[in-house]
Amino acid sequence: LRAAVPDGWTAEPADQPVELAPGERRGVTFRVASPPEQAAADVDVTLLYGSNTGDAQRIRLTYALKAWLFETAGDPEDWHAVNHLAPFEVADGLLSTTSLGGDPFMTQGERLALDASDGLTVEVTMEVGADSGGQVFWTTATEPGFSEGKSTKFPVTGGGMRTYEVPIPAFDGTLTGLRLDPQSGPGDITIDSIRIVK
Repeated sequence: LRAAVPDGWTAEPADQPVELAPGERRGVTFRVASPPEQAAADVDVTLLYGSNTGDAQRIRLTYALKAWLFETAGDPEDWHAVNHLAPFEVADGLLSTTSLGGDPFMTQGERLALDASDGLTVEVTMEVGADSGGQVFWTTATEPGFSEGKSTKFPVTGGGMRTYEVPIPAFDGTLTGLRLDPQSGPGDITIDSIRIVK
């Protein structure tokens, strides 16, 4: 099993021999180190059988420009239930609420200043009660209001904690605000984390 990383990154060990009996499962760990500066990378993990190449998987490593982890009980970290959401409860590293209608959304109160020239990704790790659709909106320094033109829709799946990666296309300027529509109907919502990553 081989892990290939970009220049400036290291993977230890880069190659690991693995012997498996039929039906056996085993975890394999690579220690990946980044360069001194903040950087993202793709790690390509390939299974080799002698000189033959088998399955391959690309793993994206990101770094957070901003993260809300809800680790302090009672602290929603300046997220506000704006529409069709019950008051937030924060406990045990989770923000919990309930959607009370068809257009639930929450906004971040802090004014951000994140360079968006290379695009950004909003990672939302959450559990919702039913399949529906979510949406992320953002504001910019020149366009301070939320609008459909500055949003990305994404499907959400009911049951179980899942991480949704929502792209924000590249634009000249800075991202200044964030709004999350976690689903498009009533039901319980539990959020583990919200991160803006590159």
